[in-house]
Amino acid sequence: TEREVQLNILYYLNEVEHRRLYLSMAYGSLFEFCMEYLGYSKSSAGRRIRAARCIDRFPGAAGLFRSGELNLCALSMISGILTEENAGEILAWVRGRPFRDIEILVARHRPGQIIRDRVKPVFIMNPDTTRGGVNTPGCIHVQSEGDNSNAGLNVEPKCKASFTFTPNVGSEKFPKSKSNVTVMPGTGNTGSGPGAGEPERVVVTQKFKIEFAVGPEFMRDLERARSLLSTRDPKRLGFEKLFGILLKEYLDRHSPESRIKKREQRRENKKNRDTAKCNRPGEAKETGKKRTGAARTRHIPQSIRDEVLVRDGGRCAYVGPDGKRCNEKNNLQIDHIIPYAKGGNNTPGNLRLLCFKHNQLEAEREYGAEHMEKYNRKE
Repeated sequence: TEREVQLNILYYLNEVEHRRLYLSMAYGSLFEFCMEYLGYSKSSAGRRIRAARCIDRFPGAAGLFRSGELNLCALSMISGILTEENAGEILAWVRGRPFRDIEILVARHRPGQIIRDRVKPVFIMNPDTTRGGVNTPGCIHVQSEGDNSNAGLNVEPKCKASFTFTPNVGSEKFPKSKSNVTVMPGTGNTGSGPGAGEPERVVVTQKFKIEFAVGPEFMRDLERARSLLSTRDPKRLGFEKLFGILLKEYLDRHSPESRIKKREQRRENKKNRDTAKCNRPGEAKETGKKRTGAARTRHIPQSIRDEVLVRDGGRCAYVGPDGKRCNEKNNLQIDHIIPYAKGGNNTPGNLRLLCFKHNQLEAEREYGAEHMEKYNRKE
């Protein structure tokens, strides 16, 4: 019954548009008529007008709508991609399909421009539910393009992801304010309990909004990771918490600081085991044999690499004549201060972090630009 009523409304809108009945009622367009006379919101009016025009051009769509094989939102979406040539094929394909599949179909017929990676600082306002002190909540703000409900992650040919996370802001760049509580004027607690009549306190939290485009494989992996992590949170994990867990997992495994800490723990555990073994009755302490005559090699052990990475702070160690240090933190390489070819060793004191460009610069100083030309790669 509801679908029949909706279909009659769509036919009604087509009749109003064809006869331009809205003009005699002093409305400049069918859209204005739907909003002001019928009382629809902007989105509801636009959705119904597109759906009405769709069934007017392609009557077969009305049959799918009447049978429930196509809903109002889907009908509105495909109206922009239907043509006389493809209408039969598309209408046959969409019947009974989930709404997300229809979104993918429409997106494929209307490819957008390249979405560039962006990071934008934002400030989020949250009501302060505490009294007598500031409580900065761990707000999670999630937005998905075209879907504000964060209902789920489904595979799409190209998805525009947008979410926010709490930054680790250093005081040297962002001075602390006296208070992060803003009192909103004109609001207050009108109840009869404690705090009645007081203005509402709002906590302003700084975050960052990240925007990027991903492919279907990324979305499948993300959905899989969210499923595996679902036991950690009774509610569905938001992007901020999900990415936080994944990043922490990676850094715990691969950051030089973590690897150094794990090596120290292993050495401590081995020392404790050896001590316990030597203290057992009837067991003698084994004497280890040091390896001698090891061949000289360019290979730098990972433990020494980690030590250099931590010592140099994960940043290029090149310092200019005026004392300015390079700020590059990407594409870093281990460089021998005394070149290996000139007898330099692999001890931490002879190693430093250099970015690719400064590593090349130092190599040219040592061996000459002409000699290094054959080793330089194109950027």
